[in-house]
Amino acid sequence: MPNSDYPLVEYITSTTSRSFDDIKETVDIVRKVCKDIQYEDFRAILALIYGESRFNPNAVSSANAKGLMQIIPSTWNILKQNLSRIGVNIANILNKRDNVTAGSYHYYKTCIKPLLKYFNAKDVYELFQANIGQYERLLRIAVISYNAGESVGLNYAKGKRTWNSLAGQTRTLVNTFKQYYDQIKHLKYHVGDIIDDDRDQLMIPEQSLSERNGKTNGLSTLNIIFIIVIVIAIGLSGYYIIKKVKK
Repeated sequence: MPNSDYPLVEYITSTTSRSFDDIKETVDIVRKVCKDIQYEDFRAILALIYGESRFNPNAVSSANAKGLMQIIPSTWNILKQNLSRIGVNIANILNKRDNVTAGSYHYYKTCIKPLLKYFNAKDVYELFQANIGQYERLLRIAVISYNAGESVGLNYAKGKRTWNSLAGQTRTLVNTFKQYYDQIKHLKYHVGDIIDDDRDQLMIPEQSLSERNGKTNGLSTLNIIFIIVIVIAIGLSGYYIIKKVKK
């Protein structure tokens, strides 16, 4: 049954034919996978899944693309080999976790990252903090790469391909991705979340992130100790001066 404690899951459920529990399972998988590949904006992956399969894990297209993220078997085999080299094993293209792992890795590592240089950014965090509009444009061009091939996305970013030159299904996917992402990008996973592993985290400087995750900044700690020592020293000096005057 729908649970208003999970606004994001409830919204996605309302836009698909899947059950609340099924969608929550998928969202939880996506969140975990994005954390593993160190890409915080898991809502971009959710928007891509909606555009590709409407969250149907058993979807198979006329081109034989399969699963939540509509991966073609030949691409799957390449991703399977690449992932195994870094110690990640996937086995079943129709398995939710395996499909999301392969698709998310492909979207972030192969489609998003090569585009960063055309946006004069070293990583997605820098681009997001500098220009959110450009960050979202990057996501859309990465969808072109994901659907039509990396070379098509790169040529589009370079200005060598126009919007109208793209295949109709690619344009449809990009438009669907944009509309859906706009709908979910600010929805909380859980109503109690103050900050989530998502767009909000992309705005936080890395130093603050490390502190939030319980990693103390050594220099800051030393500075605090130093200030405390100085204050105590000044206090003691004042005490002895006053004592000496009284004598």
